[in-house]
Amino acid sequence: MDRTEPPLLALNEDLERGTAALTEGRYAEAEAVARALLDRDPNDVQSRALLGAALAYQGRPAEAVRLLAKSPDRLEFHLARAFALDRLGSLDEAERSARQAAALGPDRVDVLTTLGAVLADQGRYAEALSSFGRALAIDPVYAPARLGRGKLRLALGDFRAWSELDWRLNVPGLAPRFTPGGPAWDGSSPAGKTLLLVAEPGRSDQLMFVRFAAVLKRAGARVVLACRPEMAAVLGRAEGVDRVVTDPSELDADGGEPVDACADLLSLPALLGVGPSSVPRDPYLTAEPQRSARWASELAALGGYRVAVHWATERPDRRSIPLDAFAPLAEVPGVRLVSVQKGRGADDVRVARFPVADFGPRLDAGPDAFVDTAAVLAGSDLVVTNDGPIAHLAGALGVPVWIALPIGPDWRWLAERSDSPWYPSARLIRQRRQGDWSKPFRVIAETLRAGVAVREAVWEHQAG
Repeated sequence: MDRTEPPLLALNEDLERGTAALTEGRYAEAEAVARALLDRDPNDVQSRALLGAALAYQGRPAEAVRLLAKSPDRLEFHLARAFALDRLGSLDEAERSARQAAALGPDRVDVLTTLGAVLADQGRYAEALSSFGRALAIDPVYAPARLGRGKLRLALGDFRAWSELDWRLNVPGLAPRFTPGGPAWDGSSPAGKTLLLVAEPGRSDQLMFVRFAAVLKRAGARVVLACRPEMAAVLGRAEGVDRVVTDPSELDADGGEPVDACADLLSLPALLGVGPSSVPRDPYLTAEPQRSARWASELAALGGYRVAVHWATERPDRRSIPLDAFAPLAEVPGVRLVSVQKGRGADDVRVARFPVADFGPRLDAGPDAFVDTAAVLAGSDLVVTNDGPIAHLAGALGVPVWIALPIGPDWRWLAERSDSPWYPSARLIRQRRQGDWSKPFRVIAETLRAGVAVREAVWEHQAG
């Protein structure tokens, strides 16, 4: 009797169970199965690949790519590698992996959707729309494809696609975490009603779409905003927000506050019928006065033209920029760079080859995210940042902000524009070659040099 047969059989059964969990979106379960398998056999390539695939979908793309480097020729592994490489900005490799998956499953909607996302990130919009369309011809209610196509249509300026963003509610991790219940607002007149607006999971979405509180307030509504505790202080300063709650139980506190209807922030543009000419453009956030006064003195001590800089996302992805790319800005006479980077990437300041005043470690040390950061941004002459919450915070404050974007950027920055309909104070500088930030930052430095020179000339004229 072959005593190795039962363990091998069990190994294969567990591997298939883990692969099924992966395919069905139960990524933590797939990870647990993979780790258990690797405890039994650390050299099993299929178990390593399964772990890599599970990590790819849980926001750990660098680890995923390493584990998937020599994965077996299975659709799920090629697909996960494509997803991870896309997040990291290795778009050509991501496309190769997506097409390897497509060769094994040409009619799989998840494969066609991932390929569409990679093509969109490459700026190949017509091909991406075609791939999303093929997926939806097979399954018209496949939420990731509907969402991907909707975002791409918005990026191309088709604001009729707002309603497609509601498909995010069917994608794990994208739906708002606050679920108070109650009737959904249908877009009818809000006058005299109390509306509960529910924040999205993403901080950029929260900062961007809280602008609609002011629209509803002007239409006669009382606006209550539900968000996570760490965002309450900054979002509570948004124009039009009457009250902030961080837990459903707070709605019943102090005798209760009847809510007439609820709406998620990202659903508001569709409900309000927002078009290209009706985007609310005025600044709608203000910095906290006491914090502003405290940070203003530190900024003043630096002298010169203060440029707040931010470069890295919370998790590795292609929106992050190496701090070294900012070096040309430090060479502009009179410019003082101020880091507002926190978390991942913050330690880069210690080894920077040019001077950067490091405010990051002292910003928002308590439970309130972005309150100190907003004060520093408001007191700076300019913000230069990667795509992320800092870009939206600066835009919401009305601070001049230059945003460096990768090829095929997030949908909200639209295609090929150097300005933003969302933020009049924003200027968009777009990457033209995958992974190359040198040219965008030469453009930023040259423009900054000219701006500083003009300001100094004005000061000299006024002094004379």
